[in-house]
Order: sequence, then structure tokens, then C-alpha cells
Amino acid sequence: VTALTTSGDGTVFVGGEFESAGGKDRYDLAELEGDSGAATTWSAGWFEPEDVHAIGVARHRVWIGGEDYGHALLSERDRDTGAWIGSLPYAHGDVRDLDASHGALHAAGGFTDIGGDAHRNLASWTPRPALLDSPRALGAVAEGETLTCTPGRWEGEPTGFSYAWLRDGDEIATGAQYVIAAADAGAELRCRVTARNRGGSDTATSAPAGSPAPPAPTDPPRITGT
Repeated sequence: VTALTTSGDGTVFVGGEFESAGGKDRYDLAELEGDSGAATTWSAGWFEPEDVHAIGVARHRVWIGGEDYGHALLSERDRDTGAWIGSLPYAHGDVRDLDASHGALHAAGGFTDIGGDAHRNLASWTPRPALLDSPRALGAVAEGETLTCTPGRWEGEPTGFSYAWLRDGDEIATGAQYVIAAADAGAELRCRVTARNRGGSDTATSAPAGSPAPPAPTDPPRITGT
């Protein structure tokens, strides 16, 4: 094990050179229960960098700093599933530490540039927005009534939103509000939100206008028994 970090919710992420961890098949990356050391369901699959130097965890993402074919590799994984999301630019030199606790991803190491830009030993990225709660199309569904699109709730501190309205999946208008027309009779109306920050953008679509709010948890689920 050459890298580890706590997740903030009772588990520990570890990285290194191994083929099993916590009693399960895990290749180089694993999430372990903090109290028992047992592996969780999180898995990055067959992840084979030459070295894993650092791990950073935010609510919806896991970043891995490693070395691949002589270049420092910064890989982005889904926090819930371990699925690969993407890779950040290659660094010229070693990335030895990652921190994701303040809304941005900070890297430290012995590098001189990242992605062709000069960054000596320290660099930061703003992760693109990640959806926490879906947008909603609010208002009475009747001709002449005005629907309003709420942006939902996002991680990553979006700096701006844009809105589009969809009729049966086809874009018909933009803006946060839409006045229902005669042509909308019998159609499904939704709004689509694009959230942006310095790190990029992502989109999310609401449930159909007039639908009830989706269930919201008041207490987390629990597993009981021996």
C-alpha cells in the first residue's frame, strides 16, 4: 500500500500494488470499512498504473495520482461505483499528494508542468459540477401558464446555469421560464439545466412538469442482522 486517505464517512481508500484487499479481489485500489477493514462494494476494476502515489476523495469523486508509462497520471473515478470518469492532464514529474477537501483538487509533488502549463510542485483544478438533487419544472400544466425551472443542487460551486425546455425530448425554448402553448397539449414537458464552473460543465433533466417531487430520504437505509 503506497497511498491512503479517509473518505469522511467511515471508510478508507487505499492504493498500491495488490490483487486483493479486505477479503475481495481488488486491483491496486480499494475502499475498506474503517472499523473492520472489510472491502466495500466500491471497485475500480482492473486498474493497473505503475504506481499509486496519492488519493483524494470528494462527495461524488475519487481522484488517483499515479504513474503510467513514465508520466504522472491523475485519474477520476465515480465515488459510488468506481467507474472511470476521465483523466486529468499528464504531469511532467511526480504527483505525491492530492487534497479535495475545499471544493477544488490540489496536487503537490515534484512536477514542473501539467498539461503543458508551467506548474512547479503545486497545482489546482476546479472539478466540473456534479449533480446532487435534480432540477424541477414547477407550475400548473395548462395552456397559458408559466413553468419555472429550478436548477437543482450541485456540487462544485457552479458559476452559472443555462436552461432549455424539452417537448417529448425535443428542445423548444431556452430560459428559466416557459409559457405553455397550445402545441404542448398531450406532450411531456421537461427542463434541462447545464451547470458550469471553471472545471467544465454537466447537464441534468427534470422529471415531467406536473410530476410530484421525487422521494427524499429522511434517514439513511440500514442493514441489520448477523
